[in-house]
Amino acid sequence: MSDLEKRIRAALPSTCKITVPEPKSHIHDIISRWSDAGVSLPAAVVVPSTENDILSIIKFALENGLQVVPTSGGHGSFVPIGHRTIYVDLKEFRKVTVNKAEQSVTIQGGALTGDVLRACAGEGLYTCMVGAFLGGGSGALNGLNGFAVDHVFSIRLLTASGKVLTVTPSSIGTEKLLFNTLRGGGLGLGVVTAITLKTFPLSSLNLDGGKFWQRKLVFKPEDIRLAAETWASLNPAPAPLTALLAFAKTPIHSPAKGAVMIMVIVGYYGPTADAEKAAASILTPEVAEKSLQEERSMIDFENMNNGADPFNVHGGPKEYYTCLLEEVSVESVVAAFDHWKQFWGDVGDDSAGSYNVLGSWNTKALEKNSENGSIYPWRKRGIFMQATPTYRRQEDYSKAKALGEAAIAAFREEDDSKHRAKAGFVSNLRFGQDIREVWSESAISDIKAAKQTWDEKSVFWSPVQGFDRDL
Repeated sequence: MSDLEKRIRAALPSTCKITVPEPKSHIHDIISRWSDAGVSLPAAVVVPSTENDILSIIKFALENGLQVVPTSGGHGSFVPIGHRTIYVDLKEFRKVTVNKAEQSVTIQGGALTGDVLRACAGEGLYTCMVGAFLGGGSGALNGLNGFAVDHVFSIRLLTASGKVLTVTPSSIGTEKLLFNTLRGGGLGLGVVTAITLKTFPLSSLNLDGGKFWQRKLVFKPEDIRLAAETWASLNPAPAPLTALLAFAKTPIHSPAKGAVMIMVIVGYYGPTADAEKAAASILTPEVAEKSLQEERSMIDFENMNNGADPFNVHGGPKEYYTCLLEEVSVESVVAAFDHWKQFWGDVGDDSAGSYNVLGSWNTKALEKNSENGSIYPWRKRGIFMQATPTYRRQEDYSKAKALGEAAIAAFREEDDSKHRAKAGFVSNLRFGQDIREVWSESAISDIKAAKQTWDEKSVFWSPVQGFDRDL
């Protein structure tokens, strides 16, 4: 047993499950992350069972010059993990408690989106998507209600100094700054053990049989322009509608065996009759005839996030290349697809599983909520772009990086031509990204002020302190 292991086991309560990796341990045997980028063996992995466990972890980290990285789904690919990291797995904090009388739901820090959907739907309710809450909490219902950070009753946080805080909209002084900063810029300010959000009645959506309407069209690669025009015809989207354009190289082990696939997927969170009116432009016989496959589905509301499963596979080197946009032209989509074709050709089968998604939502609810104190800045940006190139050989990293940057440049052409600020998405940062694309200068100032107040010794990693792959 190493000296570190002896000390950490002596310092932490017996209710903690502790793993101290051997130098020759395989990273996938120690932690599970969406991406292997910027990840090496941590000092230790700890699974706490209580808040007192977490406070003990924080104290040990402070006393031993280590950093604490709390995690739930493992998708923070931009957060470096290394020999100075105590990796805190919150999988024992997955409780979701619905309070129908108060129209609220309390969600522990390790809960996944599916946990919340099922708990709320079981009570005839829903809340805004909780995935990546500290970066805003974006999801399919953005157009109807805005982001999760717009509907917060309280946030429970364990701080670097050992305090247990509950901050709310009525907090004052430095706690008010902390509350606002956590809602859109909360990375690295403490360990969030619970949030309480507003809920909404599912009946208000007028879903048919508790199911939402979905239409999926699959196109051949040579029909990328038609696919782009089909997606563009749905924008600007009405509030209940989300429109997604995706192109991907399917995994080798999938039935399609590495084929390039283009899809337009439309979801509507309202009555079927209204859905078919809103999506009339893609329901024509002409579009159906030109597509390879056409599928209409009615999906249980609680399963709305299941479609993201193919994109959530853990392991392998990959990074997010994202931007938020006001407008995207068909020509930009075609240009970006050309970059992807070159990447797929250059990297071959090792690029299987790569994908590019372009999603859109109505921004009126986000703009309406703009005065609520959250530091999330990009409320007029209703188009989200994410390029995710995959590769296996380190020598292909430069090709993946070039592809990601080329995709961003192509999709930004329309906004750049109108001199709009470059915008990035908080929850999909990447190594080396300029954080001024993610937050305004005033927001960065607020984050730094909150960091100085609540984590002066930097026991938690924060993007405002820069990116370092070797922690």
